Amino acid sequence: MVERFTAGIRTRVFSLKYHKVAEVIEKVTQEHLSYLGMVALCEIAQVAICNERKHLEGAVIEAGCALGGSAIILAAAKSKDRMLLVYDVFDVHPPPSNKNGSVAHEVCELIAAGKAQGIGGDLYYGYEKNLYDKVLQSFGRFGLEPEGNNVYLRKGLFEDTLIVQSPVSLAHIDCDWHDSVLTCLNRIEPCLVKGGTLIVNDHWSGSAKAVQRYFENKDRNDYNFARKTALYIVKK
Repeated sequence: MVERFTAGIRTRVFSLKYHKVAEVIEKVTQEHLSYLGMVALCEIAQVAICNERKHLEGAVIEAGCALGGSAIILAAAKSKDRMLLVYDVFDVHPPPSNKNGSVAHEVCELIAAGKAQGIGGDLYYGYEKNLYDKVLQSFGRFGLEPEGNNVYLRKGLFEDTLIVQSPVSLAHIDCDWHDSVLTCLNRIEPCLVKGGTLIVNDHWSGSAKAVQRYFENKDRNDYNFARKTALYIVKK
């Protein structure tokens, strides 16, 4: 049986079993915990739910969590015994390299000048003095305390912290800049299981270039590419 849930989630449907996930998506949106729109958050949740139904092996990874909204949704959608690894600097956004477009550099100059605004006029997340602690508290407020829900937050640069040595069923990569996205792809994709999904928010030019560069020498017949609110790449 399928029905629509909550007034705020009219564009997506969830089975009765996942009513809680729909409520989490709505609450994350109301509390301004994600820069992604509700449709994008629903799409991410649906992939996580689908992977559970398929009983795919492997951890879930999020690279670039900002205020933690999409990571909280992934924690709600996954089974409790599946590991969720969340990687972020939990600080001001690292600057882009010269492989990114001019807009990226303009944005970083705005951030460095203290003029960046958060969602709905809130404080920009990179200016939070204790962002790591704030994200931890948000998980707890949603009843998804990392301890007890197999969730692990890893603070630092991806090149220092992102070491993948076990199967991955789903990875949400939302880290904007070319070098960061390429690092994530290099370290995560080789561990992606058959049927597993990479969700890459590649709207920044540097991010899109990193995806193109990573897959240019690979057999694209080994993957399904789909454009939704982000780029979805499924390993066949």
